[in-house]
Amino acid sequence: ITVGTKNAGTKSVDHQYFIVGGRERYSALRAVLGMNPDIFGCVFCRTKIETQKVAEKLIQDGHKAAALHGDLSQNQRDAVMQSFRKKKIQLLIATDVAARGIDVDDITHVINYQLPDEIETYTHRSGRTGRAGKLGTSIIFVTKSDRRKIKLIENKLQTKITEIEMPSAEVIFKNKVEHWIEQIKNTTVKSDFHPFIEQTVKGFEDLDKETLIELLLSREFRSFELHPKELSFSDDNRNGRESSSRSEGRFSDKVINAPGDKDRFFINLGSRDQYEWTTLKDFVRSYLKLGMDDVFQVEVMKNFSFFSTHKKHRDLVLKSFENLNLDNRNISVELTKKGKTFPPSSRGKKTKNTKSKKKY
Repeated sequence: ITVGTKNAGTKSVDHQYFIVGGRERYSALRAVLGMNPDIFGCVFCRTKIETQKVAEKLIQDGHKAAALHGDLSQNQRDAVMQSFRKKKIQLLIATDVAARGIDVDDITHVINYQLPDEIETYTHRSGRTGRAGKLGTSIIFVTKSDRRKIKLIENKLQTKITEIEMPSAEVIFKNKVEHWIEQIKNTTVKSDFHPFIEQTVKGFEDLDKETLIELLLSREFRSFELHPKELSFSDDNRNGRESSSRSEGRFSDKVINAPGDKDRFFINLGSRDQYEWTTLKDFVRSYLKLGMDDVFQVEVMKNFSFFSTHKKHRDLVLKSFENLNLDNRNISVELTKKGKTFPPSSRGKKTKNTKSKKKY
């Protein structure tokens, strides 16, 4: 039996890798998304905490993303998967355990945020793309020190994994603009707008074409900072030495670094209720009369959302939202599975003997 022939679909999957510093993974992910605006994919992380952090960061950056990990209840996981299958979610950020059983044929990309410990796990990950006669792409973010593992995977799968250079911010922006232009050209014209065309033309008549386009670009891409540092990948990192600077890959939310000091809550309000993460955070914070930093890690889905608070606020949250009726609708807030988003520290625990497992 050749490991990977069935699961990895090597003939229909283009395997690629990018050399990045450990703190540059999120910047690398942004670069990949910038070059593939129509991506429909899975991002695999090693831990629940990383999965949640990456998903939240993507949501804040305007991507349709959601986390899938073991601390969600079964109903919550089912809701996330239903949204993913219907393509209401563009990116599924998952752990390997939570992603078991995912059967979606249209996945274009699988992104390995970190390499798994076992080659067999990589074959299962990459095998989720390139299905049903379609081509797929499996991308690996790897540090210089772990580059040797690429060769081991190549030998095991008997396939080539191509090193790809990270594009510059200028190249990514150019790609985004080209995609935006094509979207506009392919937009279906609504006849309902015809009565307002004359009004619109008159409103812009004092602007020349170049100025109007510049304004439209500025509005469409206002969150994109066209600076070389944004997506730079230094020579030090390519030589295996990680920069000590605070790159974009580090998350500034300090509470994330204290997993034991927070609770994760489910609330039955979502985007269909006209909420996005900032407005939902403001609603929860104002209703509970908490400070700006006391409500964090807000993730908004269509019909429900998640948010976190410090453990000391648990009783306040549960009691305050008990029997709350908003616009003739009962608002439900529940503590997620195990009462927390991330698992307790495993430090000090004995690990099982994994001698039978094949490592790199």
